[in-house]
Amino acid sequence: MDRTLLTWLLLLGVGFPLLGVLLNEAAERLEKPNPLLALAIRKILQYVLPPLAVLLLMQRLLNISSDNNTSRWVETGMWLAIILAGVPLINALLTPSMQEEPLRLRVPNLFFQVLRAFVVLAISYRILGGVWQIDLSGLATAAGVGSIAIAVALQDTLSNLMSGFLVLLSKPFEIGDYISFDQIQGVVVAQNWRSVTLRHRGLDKYISIPNGTLAKANIENFGHADRDGQWMSMTCRFSYDDPPFKVLSVLAELGNGLDLELTHPTVYPVIQSYDEIGINYDIWFRVQPDSNHFGINSARNVISGRLYYLAKREGLTLPYPVALEYGIDTPRGLPEEVPRR
Repeated sequence: MDRTLLTWLLLLGVGFPLLGVLLNEAAERLEKPNPLLALAIRKILQYVLPPLAVLLLMQRLLNISSDNNTSRWVETGMWLAIILAGVPLINALLTPSMQEEPLRLRVPNLFFQVLRAFVVLAISYRILGGVWQIDLSGLATAAGVGSIAIAVALQDTLSNLMSGFLVLLSKPFEIGDYISFDQIQGVVVAQNWRSVTLRHRGLDKYISIPNGTLAKANIENFGHADRDGQWMSMTCRFSYDDPPFKVLSVLAELGNGLDLELTHPTVYPVIQSYDEIGINYDIWFRVQPDSNHFGINSARNVISGRLYYLAKREGLTLPYPVALEYGIDTPRGLPEEVPRR
């Protein structure tokens, strides 16, 4: 017996049944952790393997030509089965599960549609041009010209589409993060293939940003708006007459009893530097950037006001620069030097 014929007999008689057992076992194990993938594997087992086995039997063992109509119909059925099983497989591989996996991509619905359409068109082209030998050169030329015209007409939309894909892959932020760029800030509440929607609770305002704009911007991500907070600092100055440890103790009380949505009530004062007028102090605090009363600006305003009243109550001095003004009557022009007293 011919060795090639023996190989195909072993493949069809042993390999395909063994492959069916393995796929069925894989589907059983994936039933609970990933039911979508289990369903896709079962469709491959039920719809793809039988016509593939029949096609190999006809062409490799029975030597039926691929130009035979029976062979063509079987091959057409196999490719249609690949479409039927391939679309669920794409959904299972690209749809995020309840527990996000590191190799799983988050792909919006439009990318699913584009990928599905590409798979269907590619297999249809194979069936018509490869199986039934239909000349599709004219159709391919027309499709190429039409694609160029569509790309020119929708260049902004396609730019946002590709930018959205890059943003999804790089993941500079997630839903719920507070971001800031180009003097625009807010919480990410929605993200799709075209744009990202930001919300500012203090202003009760929604902003839709095209992905093309985000791809070119320097984005600052301050973390999850409801979980993390943004570290802020402000600088104040006190006189050399005020002992530094007393000032630090007073500044540490700024966070007590404030009607402000701080993620942590503690305020951290530190000595920054010494200059001609007094001692400079940095006041560090963490605040919800998207909280009520306009968030970050409210935090600065409230703590600045509280600082003034605490300084007055504790007798601390907020120094200010001293300047001397000279009033000179110069009907005859400016003197060569400043007159002395």
